Amino acid sequence: MDVRSNKSVRLYRNCDELPIWNFDQLISGKGFEWLVYEYDGYGDREVNEEECNSLFEKIKEEYFEKSENQDSINILMLEAEIDYLTRRYTIVYALLSVLKTGCSEKNKPKFYQELRRWRYYLDEKKPLNVEVKRLDNQHKSSKTLINRKQKELENMVNTGSKSISLFRQKIKLQRTLSMQMDLKKITVTEWLEINKEAEEVMRNSKHGKPYSGD
Repeated sequence: MDVRSNKSVRLYRNCDELPIWNFDQLISGKGFEWLVYEYDGYGDREVNEEECNSLFEKIKEEYFEKSENQDSINILMLEAEIDYLTRRYTIVYALLSVLKTGCSEKNKPKFYQELRRWRYYLDEKKPLNVEVKRLDNQHKSSKTLINRKQKELENMVNTGSKSISLFRQKIKLQRTLSMQMDLKKITVTEWLEINKEAEEVMRNSKHGKPYSGD
């Protein structure tokens, strides 16, 4: 999607506002549209990608500060990084393929801009074939980075906490706390507190203590 600035768009600014469903979509690389207030996944929303990227980084930092499960945080961060690198690899491959086979002079600036957005910087003062070859080598080396990160994630999951889907987490929490939850209405902050509450219930149940709910 061509993401552009739209000053009238209202964005979620922190963990107290952002629903956990939207947070999960953002972490999964589904697009910055999920930062738009009350966005439901239908239709496109025009947002400023640079602004949204900066904002989401702050939200993630806030999430990590509030969360006490470091293993899950590390897995979440690595999964998000792999997702970004994989999407970048696929998109850059398509862009370079067009430039290799031939691209009209009119469309070249758009391709250069899109490459820059994915941190592939083409020097327009140099011959195009030389620069495309250089970026192609950079692109090929990025596959090695993805493989290394995937192996790192595999080792992390095998030796630490298993990463489970948001829906499965919801089912486990509902069963533990005997309550229904709407992932699209529960904020990230509330989600973290609910998880802490569930952990307390589990600890108390091991010692035969009833759940107080306080």
